[in-house]
Amino acid sequence: SGSPEPAPRRSRFSSGPPPEGQRGGFGGSPNITDALEVARRLALAKASVGNESAMRAMGIMPSTPDQGSMHMGAIERCQQFGAFVKIDNNFGHGMCHISEFPNEKRGRFESAQDVERVFPPGQRVWVRVMEIKEGGKVALSMAGVDQMTGAYDASQATGRSGFPRFDKTPDMDSVHHGVVKRVERYGVFVALDGWADGMCHVSQLARNRRYHDAAEVGADHPVGSPIWVRVCEVKEGNRVELSAKDLDQATGARLPPEPSRGPASGAGLGYGGGGHYGQPRKTPELASVHKGTVRRVEAYGCFVTLGEYGDGLVHVSNILSGVRLNGVEEVAARAPLGSEVYVYVKEIKPDGKFELSMKRCDQKTGDVLPDDATPGLVGAHERRAGILSVWLCYVAPAAAPRPGRG
Repeated sequence: SGSPEPAPRRSRFSSGPPPEGQRGGFGGSPNITDALEVARRLALAKASVGNESAMRAMGIMPSTPDQGSMHMGAIERCQQFGAFVKIDNNFGHGMCHISEFPNEKRGRFESAQDVERVFPPGQRVWVRVMEIKEGGKVALSMAGVDQMTGAYDASQATGRSGFPRFDKTPDMDSVHHGVVKRVERYGVFVALDGWADGMCHVSQLARNRRYHDAAEVGADHPVGSPIWVRVCEVKEGNRVELSAKDLDQATGARLPPEPSRGPASGAGLGYGGGGHYGQPRKTPELASVHKGTVRRVEAYGCFVTLGEYGDGLVHVSNILSGVRLNGVEEVAARAPLGSEVYVYVKEIKPDGKFELSMKRCDQKTGDVLPDDATPGLVGAHERRAGILSVWLCYVAPAAAPRPGRG
């Protein structure tokens, strides 16, 4: 007859390859070859516990790639800050930060989904091992890596602002003429020609300047501007710490050592009476009047810079007479950021910090006004004193035992 011949029956434990169209292994009928291989690997894994080299050789434990080596891998998952890559040949996993993406793929990513649009999970990529961190974590980079061939070109490995990035670190205490590549509230990142980039903290930018936000830092050191820097420290992972305050920014010559600090001068790093970085702080005279600039606004008051004397705090209760200010918005309305105000030195503390008052000064002329108690406003101290007075006058006598009784 013309009916097709039935397919030959296959043993459940056949060691040969399955017929075409039938799945082998554990997807369909179990394959005894696959089962024996799994059993062998499990037995070897149990026998090799504690022997990391043997486990890596069998593929049970991932190997650690060499720093600077190139590898193929697949995007495993994405986060807002970067992409995790599964590296081929049992080299485990690594993370590529968004700042290490290829130049043409860099951008502002608001979510993990934005990163996935650039590097969807499963996409094959070439990566370069930048650093092996503590705990075996692998930091990867795709910057400067040709995604077609895997070739690495250091001149194409650029940072966020398009400056070439190098891995060679400069010598300690060496001086370099660099370019500001990025500005943050805490400092600037500097591109050093032929060397790894470095970071100059705000405390190291100038001896006589205090910075409160990125706008102030960028005003003095805009992106692309030249800057002379000295290498202070080279940290783990080729992180270079720089200083600019010890160098003449016109010539790069080293400045004379800073005067030694007194006990109170160390407070200059904080707000409220702080002096300039690296210089002994002068203290204004008590009850003197000065014209300063509002540098910072908080709910509890504002900080005013008085030139060589540094910053002092004007408490919210000393900004305006007869008005209680609540919140940053109300304080900023009376003492806008960057505005010039007259202040009266109300108190100088033992550590050299000083408190200021705006309400003691005529803000048009700078004349000193009388220290009058603000009508209608009762502070915490006065409130507690009033409660104590009421208790002493009325409650205590009534609670005291009368003479002649029990």
